[in-house]
Amino acid sequence: MRRLKFALLPALLAACGSEPPPPPAAPAAPEPVLLTGRAVSASASSEAEYKGVTYAAKLAVDGDSTTAWCEGTEGLGEGETLTLDLGKEVTIKSLGIQGGFYKDDRALINNGRLRKATVESDQGWSAEAEFFFVPERKYKAKKVHVMTTPVPNAAGKTARVLTLRIDEADEGQFTKDVCVSEVVIEVE
Repeated sequence: MRRLKFALLPALLAACGSEPPPPPAAPAAPEPVLLTGRAVSASASSEAEYKGVTYAAKLAVDGDSTTAWCEGTEGLGEGETLTLDLGKEVTIKSLGIQGGFYKDDRALINNGRLRKATVESDQGWSAEAEFFFVPERKYKAKKVHVMTTPVPNAAGKTARVLTLRIDEADEGQFTKDVCVSEVVIEVE
């Protein structure tokens, strides 16, 4: 008889218009935040200028793959740096770099591209990334397949300031200036 009373309790509560409270929800995991194009300020050791247009550091974190920071030194820019101030110390969920000028096929092939780069943090860690470039088409498409190269060993690390250093690069058909379309930073 006792089991019957407890089995009928939900039905009685529903009939009276009162239902038992739902169980407490598990706390939701925080959604990752994409910093690119938002709370990031950028500076660089050099910036290319061509026909009155400066390919400024801020273009590498504007959220637009069709713009780019391009270093502006002689040669392939080895040793040139792009420094990003994230505004506060954050934990990195993922870090990726678009190591070329992804405006279109022509811009990608004509400008220098990253081959190897090192990312250093103000928290004392660094990670190296290697880039592979395989042109799919030559001067035929307005859009290209944007390749974001992940920076290994950056996930789970903290940083407020990140500095990307060009270690090796490939020359473009038109210029040696090495370009970076975006540094994509996702934080926890």
